[in-house]
Amino acid sequence: ILILAGGTLNVTGTLTNNGTLNLGTGGQSITVGNFANNGTLAGTGTINGNIVNTGNVAPGNSPGTLNIVGNFTTSGTLTIELAGATPGTQFDRINVSGNTTINGGTLNVVQLNGFTSPANASYTFINTQGTATGKFATVNMPAAFNGYSVSYGAKFTDIVGGITPATTTTSNTPPPSNSSLIVATQSSAPDPDGGSDVKEITADELKKELQERACQ
Repeated sequence: ILILAGGTLNVTGTLTNNGTLNLGTGGQSITVGNFANNGTLAGTGTINGNIVNTGNVAPGNSPGTLNIVGNFTTSGTLTIELAGATPGTQFDRINVSGNTTINGGTLNVVQLNGFTSPANASYTFINTQGTATGKFATVNMPAAFNGYSVSYGAKFTDIVGGITPATTTTSNTPPPSNSSLIVATQSSAPDPDGGSDVKEITADELKKELQERACQ
């Protein structure tokens, strides 16, 4: 495990991480041509260079922000923690100055401190200045976020919550001819109370009345 406590790490060429690299909490930075993450990349800070992730990227230290000045390509795992509605301090965010490419992989969403999200809320966990393409093959949501999903946009990748609309079933079966219907009819003479006449008739009677009115 390597934890950056301060300053800047400059690497010429490609830096490969097969263990755990934590940027810490003080906004440290790494400048590199290409960063190949096969292990775990965590912490709050900036990586100047392109990142290819086949391991696990877990921004922040419960939670935090990872800034990528370059392109971000992932086919591994992304772990995002949610503890509130403010990016960087209450939920994890990755800011990408270039393009984001998601080639499958897994998104793990972690609930922190018993946070319960309001309905219809959204959390942008990847903010891309270039173009965002691709989707995760697997999304693991905590039980508290049942009904939430991932929304993929041209610039943003969001965790989105919504309320599932109630299902309404409409029957196309006509009522039997002897069914009793409550019908409001408009009288030819104005009602003193300004309302409508209400009477109970059968379906056949209603049909006959409508036919008679059509002939008038």
